[in-house]
Amino acid sequence: DLDWLAVGRAFFGAEQCMRLSDLTPERWAGVARPAMIVADIAAAPAKPPALGMTPAQIRIEFLKASRS
Repeated sequence: DLDWLAVGRAFFGAEQCMRLSDLTPERWAGVARPAMIVADIAAAPAKPPALGMTPAQIRIEFLKASRS
């Protein structure tokens, strides 16, 4: 397993890589680009989400998975 938060922070910088669970839309809007969001998710208990999801749908799925 890779520590994606550490990888992202090494690549983009500590202020441009953060955990999804620590992020608000307002905070994300102020982050300099390029940037990276890292989500802590468990292995999928079921079929993965379909491709072609909107960013809002992806965020909802990540949040649901990170709370499991």
